[in-house]
Amino acid sequence: MPASEFEIKSASLKVKIPEIPTGLPSELLKRRPDIAEAERTLAATNAKIGVAQAEMFPSISLNGSAGFESVDADTILDWESRVGSIGPSVNLPIFNGGKNKAKLKAARADYAMALAKYNQQILIAFQETEDALNNIQLRHEQMQAQDKLVKATSVSSKLSITRYRQGLVSFLEVVDAERTRLQSELEAIQIKTEEIIATIRLIKALGGSW
Repeated sequence: MPASEFEIKSASLKVKIPEIPTGLPSELLKRRPDIAEAERTLAATNAKIGVAQAEMFPSISLNGSAGFESVDADTILDWESRVGSIGPSVNLPIFNGGKNKAKLKAARADYAMALAKYNQQILIAFQETEDALNNIQLRHEQMQAQDKLVKATSVSSKLSITRYRQGLVSFLEVVDAERTRLQSELEAIQIKTEEIIATIRLIKALGGSW
């Protein structure tokens, strides 16, 4: 639409920032998708080590079979036609020793990489949480100071208008006072916006609400 027709209606910024309780447990970080993924990957690579170790040892399986062996229908029920076997089947990984060792070594290497990635994601989660908490605290302190400045500039602006009406000052002082008031209000809105963004980042760092 043409710029002359575009308009944004003014409205007060009434956004209630949730109160953050003290002593948030670190277990909340487990809900983060990146940490959950790293944890499952770590568990999977750990299980592969067990599989690779099991392949290093001989495997024994018990089996049995029985039946008849005959090509002549007349002798199929004779005792001599019976065949059968029962006993263990032993698998000795003698010739695959080098291959199995390599698989075990690779599985342990994958586990070490998964563990490093898991630890890295934990550190990132703690860092993001700490940064968000610090930003919230900083913006809260800034907002308290800015509120006082907004009130002071508002009083100054009203006084300048009164002084102008009494003929004590020129209108230029009114303009300067009003400009200062508007600038302080704009900075207050910016600080409040940064506080809201920091709170959203905290919720994201915790993997959701607390």
